[in-house]
Amino acid sequence: MSEVRRRSGAPTIHDVARLTGVSAQTVSRVLNTPDRVQPATRERVMAGIRQLDYRRSPMARGLATNRSGAIGVVDSGSGVMGQMLLLSAVEAAARDHGYSPRVITTSDTDAASLRRALETLHNERVEGIVVMGNTTLHVRGAIWAAGRTPVVLVASDEPPAERLSTVSVNQAGGARELLLHLRAHGPRIGHIAGPRGWVDADARREEWRRFAGDEHAHLVAEGDWTAGSGYAAMQRLLDQGVDAVFASNDYMALGALQACRERGLSVPGDVAVTGFDDIPGADFFYPPLTTVRQPFRELGIRAVDLLAELLSGQEARSELLQAELVVRSSS
Repeated sequence: MSEVRRRSGAPTIHDVARLTGVSAQTVSRVLNTPDRVQPATRERVMAGIRQLDYRRSPMARGLATNRSGAIGVVDSGSGVMGQMLLLSAVEAAARDHGYSPRVITTSDTDAASLRRALETLHNERVEGIVVMGNTTLHVRGAIWAAGRTPVVLVASDEPPAERLSTVSVNQAGGARELLLHLRAHGPRIGHIAGPRGWVDADARREEWRRFAGDEHAHLVAEGDWTAGSGYAAMQRLLDQGVDAVFASNDYMALGALQACRERGLSVPGDVAVTGFDDIPGADFFYPPLTTVRQPFRELGIRAVDLLAELLSGQEARSELLQAELVVRSSS
């Protein structure tokens, strides 16, 4: 392999060609249709690419392959920690696959905002879309978008359909395991629910409702995922008398712990408090929080893997990941 002097800046396809003694067209064929290049030539070109650390721009790849190299990611922009962890995982997984992620945040209540976001991504010729299906609105939007673009719907029990794969965490199973753990504290298990219309919140609420039965069905107060709403909801539940409380996320559990402290109640001696998600720092709550761990990183990776499958022509399918009970001092 010959030496090559190149100008300052990022290496180009012509630099690779000069270094390896082939034409720029041959380098392009190695990158786009490697099976059409002799193995020895292909290996020499790939060695040159590694030596120069040459990287194609998404635009160049799109011109060569008639593919944009971009995928869309639609999120509600709620600011909920679990959602932010999931979004970060999806973006990292997309880059690992060689895709350029295009993230658009939308309102979790405005159907027109969601439709505009999906239209924008379609017009930008993204190859596929990952939709964070945290609300029923986003689930409906994903089903609509799959009519034109391959879509992976995250956090939904929606069955797969043509060009629509789904991946989710077993919310009901995680909630059930937590509730069975709490049963040792007494029968009056209250629930601080997430907002109605949020898919995961509705699944956790429904599992609590089945577990509580008619006798204790009134022991529920709704929050909005924030610690402040958890504090207010816990006040209402304490007024009714509870042995334990299952908060639908860790931030609302944090507020519930504060409400107990202000009333001079011991956790878990007087009342047990638990959350859901296992956000970073939950083990440093006071007391450390019993919760259900969601595999956010794995969820993001699998979402992009499923989208890559759709883009390669494979059939749509669903995956269900398992949550994990993490028992700490709050229960």
